[in-house]
Amino acid sequence: MPFEIYGVDSGFKALPSNNNASGYTRFTYKQARGATVVRFSNGVLAYLLDILTAYTFFAPPIIPNPSVDSSHDTFVLGPYLARSVHISGSTVNVIGDNANATTVELFTGVSLLDNISWNNKPLTTKRTPCGSLTALLSSNGASLESNSWKSRAMQAARRAST
Repeated sequence: MPFEIYGVDSGFKALPSNNNASGYTRFTYKQARGATVVRFSNGVLAYLLDILTAYTFFAPPIIPNPSVDSSHDTFVLGPYLARSVHISGSTVNVIGDNANATTVELFTGVSLLDNISWNNKPLTTKRTPCGSLTALLSSNGASLESNSWKSRAMQAARRAST
């Protein structure tokens, strides 16, 4: 089955199955640090992630129903936490938290999206060769929930230390 590879080089390759009569193909790779995206000719998209990158991978649906088909899937890679997503026109809004400046990458089954907003703030967005959207998040982009939690935790720590 033909495929295209994007992202970090993981040596991804197709090999014939051990039993050539079966007609199956097996795939091998050694994951490097970061994300490798494999797009198969049948439309399947696979994200291959090392452990540290996987901690920043989220798949919130774009509809409230948790039983979603592929046209309602969303993959968000990069921030500390992606809580939810919703679409408005050609923009997908991601609600989440980030502690550091990072790149957010978003792939959704909806092809007519062109822009990302983070906690309702528009971001300068680019489309990658594999069809995902990317944007830079500043280090002050954490949601109000995250900031208030940090503030409460710091106040509690100060009280405990006095």
